[in-house]
Amino acid sequence: IEAKLGIKSHDSTKDYKDPKVLLIPMFNQVTGSILDLTIFYKDFSKGKVADKNVERIGIKEVETPKEVVMDILGYINDFKSGYTETIKEKNFFLPVEIISSLDKISKNSDVKDFNFPIDLWAQIVYYSLNYYERKRDRKGDILEILRILWQGRLASFAIETKDLDVQQSEEVIQQQVEAFKEYKEKMWH
Repeated sequence: IEAKLGIKSHDSTKDYKDPKVLLIPMFNQVTGSILDLTIFYKDFSKGKVADKNVERIGIKEVETPKEVVMDILGYINDFKSGYTETIKEKNFFLPVEIISSLDKISKNSDVKDFNFPIDLWAQIVYYSLNYYERKRDRKGDILEILRILWQGRLASFAIETKDLDVQQSEEVIQQQVEAFKEYKEKMWH
């Protein structure tokens, strides 16, 4: 059973104009916990989980979320500068083909053409997880690299869904779920 409780709205989701204030500390805490728990429960996490329909109870009407204010260009610029200043210097686990793709993305100068594909992001997440499983003492560095790249992916997602309604945006999210499933089977053994 899945409970539909409506929209969760709190201060950190109301204003993404300055991510350094609320979002980045939250990213590090949440992502760090996810890395730790995924490794702790790795036998379960690595298993194949079948999709199944579940009964949904609760709120029937879908509320329209309030518009999220984002400085998309700011996220793109933070991604680009972080990539150039940090990842190119500190990368110790992402393979050459991933770096090559990131180089191309970081050189894209126009917001409307900015695209950080979900399949690339899924691969990066699993490379990070694989590396973290072997080198837990590098957690801070891994989180820093993930955070910088996530800012690029978040900006790309915002651009992709900018003109979509709630249902269409949900479909984009489900496509992302499928990408993660695909790369989980390919990359996380």
